[in-house]
Amino acid sequence: PAEVASPAEVREATRPEGTVYGLVVAPDRWIAVHEVPGSDWQLVDRSTGQPGRSFEAPPSIEPCFSPDSRSIALTETRAGWTVSEIDLESGAVRSRHSAQPCDLRWPPGDLRIGLDSVPSLNVYLWDEARQVWLGNVATTSRTNIPRWAASADGRRVATVWSDDRVYVGPALPPPGETVFTGGTGGLRDVRISADGGLVAAIDRRGLLLAWLREGDRAAIAADAEGWLVRRFEFSGADEIGLEDERGRTGRWSPRRGSTVDRAFAPKLSAERPVPAREAAAIDSFLSRDGSLLYVLEADRVQIRDLVRGEDRAGFPVFHGDANFRADRFALAPDGRSLAVAANSGLSIFDTKTGEFVLVLESSFHAFDPCTSLAFSPDGRLLALATERGQIRLYEVPADD
Repeated sequence: PAEVASPAEVREATRPEGTVYGLVVAPDRWIAVHEVPGSDWQLVDRSTGQPGRSFEAPPSIEPCFSPDSRSIALTETRAGWTVSEIDLESGAVRSRHSAQPCDLRWPPGDLRIGLDSVPSLNVYLWDEARQVWLGNVATTSRTNIPRWAASADGRRVATVWSDDRVYVGPALPPPGETVFTGGTGGLRDVRISADGGLVAAIDRRGLLLAWLREGDRAAIAADAEGWLVRRFEFSGADEIGLEDERGRTGRWSPRRGSTVDRAFAPKLSAERPVPAREAAAIDSFLSRDGSLLYVLEADRVQIRDLVRGEDRAGFPVFHGDANFRADRFALAPDGRSLAVAANSGLSIFDTKTGEFVLVLESSFHAFDPCTSLAFSPDGRLLALATERGQIRLYEVPADD
């Protein structure tokens, strides 16, 4: 309002010929107007009143300007649902991404474009560096009130989780660190050493593989001399106790080479059989004291009290996507958090309330499902192994 001398200038600048259906004001210079009848968003230079470029986009999804007013993001439907970023001076398409938004915005900072997506009702942010849509949190509100907003610095996002709850969290989760990719795949029993510097897993052949984390790089330490390993445990920062399929035990120190000390008998924890569950169960997990059994089903976690022999109230892990499929889950050492890996991403839930806490990753590929998931002993790292032999590490944010 401080930049407008009189209301007459506003009328002169827009000159609407029909009913103004949509109006978007850029941080500097431009106003975008959509009139009915009409199918285009028309740019108007608010300092001169002269019309600029026009763009074909549905009136129900308002476009958004970049913070510097040099680009506009809008929805196109001519060849499928896409979100396009267009340079206002040249009219060139700077980027085009497949998405079906119902609320489109341009947060500040390096987030580029954000949207509330249909039909899953998830808030996604376009990460230019990683060239991928990253999800922040699912929403379940179907009201006409905008479902999300970014902070002024673009680092935090508030989203409507339901009609009576609002979630505030980091706009973009920290990227997962790829520790290893390759091998024969089908990794299972992924584990992290106490100091977080060593990650190990068993591949589909039964070979125990370990990887040393060295800064941003990872090196394959060795395999356990061809032993077909049934189970293993970290017995220190750099030692692994293992047992093969014939019951033989040994000690292996990946940092010092590939030789297995067969003369050493490690004290492996006694195996606790997991009670059988119905066929609908995808994965199951015992609490540290063995009193609770957590069972992952298609879109829900069920909790069984083994001491009292009764079921406790479980909670849904479904994120609204019709193609949602849970793969694996893991319980944090303190029992307060539960991580669920699905084809739509990696999420953290509160085990007491069942409430959604955080999305750590939302760019998983449906063709490389999670085969194993585990927290580090201190609960600050989360390791995820996949069918194609990839291991990724994630830092789990503190409670705040």
